[in-house]
Amino acid sequence: MKAFMLALALVSLFYRLGYPQMVGQNAPEFTASTVEGNELSLSSLRGQTVIIAFWAAWCAPCKRNMPDLRTLQQKHAPAGLVIVPVGMSPEREADMAWLRNNGYSFQYALFTGGWKTAPWYAVTAIPWMAVIDRSGIIRWTGHSNIPEDVVAQALRPAHP
Repeated sequence: MKAFMLALALVSLFYRLGYPQMVGQNAPEFTASTVEGNELSLSSLRGQTVIIAFWAAWCAPCKRNMPDLRTLQQKHAPAGLVIVPVGMSPEREADMAWLRNNGYSFQYALFTGGWKTAPWYAVTAIPWMAVIDRSGIIRWTGHSNIPEDVVAQALRPAHP
């Protein structure tokens, strides 16, 4: 029982703090297709704070997380925050329809390359988030509930 409680405490700690193996490293570059069929590369967003959100419409926790992402976008977009949902489902049309039908309009939503990109961000399950600062450095990774102080720190101006 003690081992179980210790394991549960560690999981809870990692859930709150994020998964540190990527923190402090350069975010891996990727290029993928947006909903509109355009190509988007992570490097094209340099200078902005980016939250990459790996998700799928069939994933109930992912759907529950979308209102939080929308709130972050509405609150911090004027300061340079960009939310990039990355679809992990082969059901591209269903994911796009779910976003549209539920009133989500992220500037960029990617639907190809999700499973190819996921290992670069140590994705273990979805929803999975990565907060990348203006300099392209990963500041936090984890399942959801991104701590507000992490977002505030990532929004600070980049230093040359």
